[in-house]
Amino acid sequence: MTQKELNLRQRWIELLKDYDVIINFHPGKENVVDDALSHKTFAALRALYARLSMSRDGTLLAELKPKTTLLDRIKDLQNKDDKCLKMIVQVEKEGNNDFEVKLDGHLYYRGSLVIPNNEELKKDLLT
Repeated sequence: MTQKELNLRQRWIELLKDYDVIINFHPGKENVVDDALSHKTFAALRALYARLSMSRDGTLLAELKPKTTLLDRIKDLQNKDDKCLKMIVQVEKEGNNDFEVKLDGHLYYRGSLVIPNNEELKKDLLT
């Protein structure tokens, strides 16, 4: 308690000492379930577009940021992509057997949603 600067483990101890908890340590392979559960929690937070950070006093902060849905992003990017715009205009003017614009406003190719050529969108879809 007299040490001026604490390492990460000491910060956690300092944080947890105020709570009435029992911490059980399971060494090695016994800890597989606990590890998997903790990874699921952080994966779920990432899926919610949470930004995690640790403050100077050792507290963990989670900041949730609202994101548009993927369908909204795809529609917005379709309306900005030159190739998609050309196909939308062609479908509306002349019609096309392969492409169609459905009631939701999205461009489809043979029943499948057209994904605009946008690297960030592709990365998010694959993630």
